[in-house]
Amino acid sequence: MKVQIYSSTNPILRLALEEIASQVKYPFDFVILAISPKYPSKDIPIYVLDILEIKEDQYLAFNAIDAFGNTDIVENGVVACFITFERKGSIKKFIKKTLQTVNFQS
Repeated sequence: MKVQIYSSTNPILRLALEEIASQVKYPFDFVILAISPKYPSKDIPIYVLDILEIKEDQYLAFNAIDAFGNTDIVENGVVACFITFERKGSIKKFIKKTLQTVNFQS
């Protein structure tokens, strides 16, 4: 497995993803994105699919206030981990549409 990690703190999500996409050195099979909650969440699925030119099942995105990009802490930005599998490696994604919450009382 090969991994490429890139980040951007551009305040506009589209531009941040374009900056990251321009740095990718070789084809990838899956990407994990840690995205600041300051970006509009409704834009994430649209821009990720369009800019990275991937299918819906080839990425996982989540909100992160701070994220690690190699040895740096990235605040208010996007960190992307691009994974390329060698030989027979793969990822299977399972999404539970409804989440249950548990409230703890002390």
